[in-house]
Amino acid sequence: MTTSRGIVRRNLEEISEKISSLSVAELAYAAGLFDGEGCVATYTKKNRVQFSYAANIANTDYRVLAWLLDKFGGKVTKRGGVRASNQRHKECYVWYVMNGRAAAFMAAVRPYTVIKSEQIDLALELRTTCRFDLRGQVIPPDVLERRRDIMQRIKAKKRAVYGS
Repeated sequence: MTTSRGIVRRNLEEISEKISSLSVAELAYAAGLFDGEGCVATYTKKNRVQFSYAANIANTDYRVLAWLLDKFGGKVTKRGGVRASNQRHKECYVWYVMNGRAAAFMAAVRPYTVIKSEQIDLALELRTTCRFDLRGQVIPPDVLERRRDIMQRIKAKKRAVYGS
């Protein structure tokens, strides 16, 4: 019987193999999209113990996101509320990858980013704390504190870039 951890490991191996076949031009293109239209997102579950992170890119041209989906996997969804508020706006779509797949994507495009490089470094640092998330294992308080600190630093980097 295959465990969920085994399925995740196999999926990560597949995406790593897929990414390793991409050209420098494709990685640089994805990095440019991520720098300009992307986001490093972090989430805390209700219990404030489990953390997750994502890489996402929003665009009104679905073809760009379909290209990302083909090259890096993940999902594409329609962003709600944007068009509904003003019919002159185009539909907006979001491509995203979560956790391990997000780490693989960010590690691959990191050498070609300018704006998001520090946020990517922090997200990859957050990834190093995930070895504690085994079912039934108690996460040490110092690891939880480190996660919270990294998430706050990512938010601070976003504020520095966007001036809010």
